[in-house]
Amino acid sequence: MRKHIWLEAILLIFPLLIIGQADTARYYKEIFSGVLETSQIFSSNVPQPKRGGGPYEFFTGLPLNVKEYDTQNVNLSMDIFEPDGDTAAIRPLVIECFGGGFIDGNRKYWSIRLICQSLARMGYVVASIDYRLGMNIFDQDLAARAVYRGVQDSRSAIRFFRADAANANTYRIDPNKVFIGGHSAGAFIALHNL
Repeated sequence: MRKHIWLEAILLIFPLLIIGQADTARYYKEIFSGVLETSQIFSSNVPQPKRGGGPYEFFTGLPLNVKEYDTQNVNLSMDIFEPDGDTAAIRPLVIECFGGGFIDGNRKYWSIRLICQSLARMGYVVASIDYRLGMNIFDQDLAARAVYRGVQDSRSAIRFFRADAANANTYRIDPNKVFIGGHSAGAFIALHNL
């Protein structure tokens, strides 16, 4: 039910923000039959907190007690979805963030992929992004750092498209029409980008 409401909100709001398009069905309906998908690293050597161990991690297998100041460098990737056969010179970008409470999930979750593919068939360029996982559930302030890391990573993805004209040109996106959304933890990330 929530996914349906969220998708309806996108369908009603995004087209109002895209002004001057000749094709009135574009951004409202799926007008492209295929989707092109590529993967791209958007941030390199980002410090990821290491797991801290303990009984909660042992029983769940999830990073619930990360060591905030003991890190290892990781690369963050995104999957980029474009409408196949689109001839538009410039298109809006939607960045999607997966859910999972900042302790689980990835950009390839089936639900996020379906949303990305649907939006791409409507004419948007869509990027499903990685963000660093792990939370320290034993300390309120350190738990908040999980959200902070996710926001940092999402802003890095936005900069990949907005700050580098070559990337904007490669994917034919309008750097002034970048939207971000997600569900669960991904929605937290999107809201904190305002």
